[in-house]
Amino acid sequence: MNDTPHTGRWEERWHPLREEWVIVAAHRQARPWIGQTIDQAPAQIPSYLPDCYLARQPSV
Repeated sequence: MNDTPHTGRWEERWHPLREEWVIVAAHRQARPWIGQTIDQAPAQIPSYLPDCYLARQPSV
Protein backbone atom coordinates (compact mmCIF):
# COMPACT_ATOMS: atom_id res chain seq x y z
CA MET A 1 0.00 0.00 0.00
CA ASN A 2 0.93 3.62 -0.18
CA ASP A 3 2.98 4.72 2.86
CA THR A 4 2.28 8.42 2.41
CA PRO A 5 -0.02 9.84 5.07
CA HIS A 6 -3.48 11.08 4.16
CA THR A 7 -3.19 14.82 3.76
CA GLY A 8 -6.89 15.56 3.31
CA ARG A 9 -6.40 17.59 0.14
CA TRP A 10 -9.37 18.62 -1.89
CA GLU A 11 -9.93 21.00 -4.70
CA GLU A 12 -12.73 22.68 -6.54
CA ARG A 13 -13.21 22.03 -10.24
CA TRP A 14 -15.67 23.52 -12.69
CA HIS A 15 -18.16 20.92 -13.92
CA PRO A 16 -19.25 22.05 -17.40
CA LEU A 17 -22.37 19.87 -17.60
CA ARG A 18 -23.68 20.84 -14.18
CA GLU A 19 -22.45 24.41 -14.66
CA GLU A 20 -21.26 24.63 -11.08
CA TRP A 21 -18.16 24.17 -8.98
CA VAL A 22 -17.75 20.69 -7.47
CA ILE A 23 -15.41 19.50 -4.73
CA VAL A 24 -13.02 16.71 -5.70
CA ALA A 25 -10.88 14.63 -3.36
CA ALA A 26 -7.61 15.14 -5.24
CA HIS A 27 -5.63 12.68 -3.11
CA ARG A 28 -7.74 9.81 -4.47
CA GLN A 29 -6.54 10.50 -8.00
CA ALA A 30 -3.05 9.27 -7.09
CA ARG A 31 -4.11 5.74 -6.11
CA PRO A 32 -2.22 3.04 -8.00
CA TRP A 33 -4.05 0.47 -10.10
CA ILE A 34 -4.34 -2.69 -8.00
CA GLY A 35 -6.25 -4.76 -10.54
CA GLN A 36 -4.40 -7.35 -12.54
CA THR A 37 -4.50 -7.53 -16.31
CA ILE A 38 -3.73 -10.70 -18.23
CA ASP A 39 -2.87 -10.88 -21.91
CA GLN A 40 -4.49 -13.98 -23.35
CA ALA A 41 -4.10 -15.39 -26.81
CA PRO A 42 -7.45 -16.02 -28.51
CA ALA A 43 -8.57 -19.63 -28.24
CA GLN A 44 -8.42 -21.75 -31.38
CA ILE A 45 -12.03 -22.48 -32.32
CA PRO A 46 -12.51 -25.31 -34.80
CA SER A 47 -14.62 -24.56 -37.84
CA TYR A 48 -16.63 -27.79 -37.38
CA LEU A 49 -17.46 -29.98 -34.38
CA PRO A 50 -18.72 -33.39 -35.45
CA ASP A 51 -20.29 -34.10 -32.04
CA CYS A 52 -22.32 -30.86 -31.94
CA TYR A 53 -26.07 -31.48 -32.31
CA LEU A 54 -26.45 -28.23 -34.23
CA ALA A 55 -23.95 -29.31 -36.90
CA ARG A 56 -25.63 -32.62 -37.75
CA GLN A 57 -26.68 -33.25 -41.31
CA PRO A 58 -30.44 -33.56 -41.73
CA SER A 59 -31.55 -37.10 -42.50
CA VAL A 60 -33.37 -37.34 -45.81
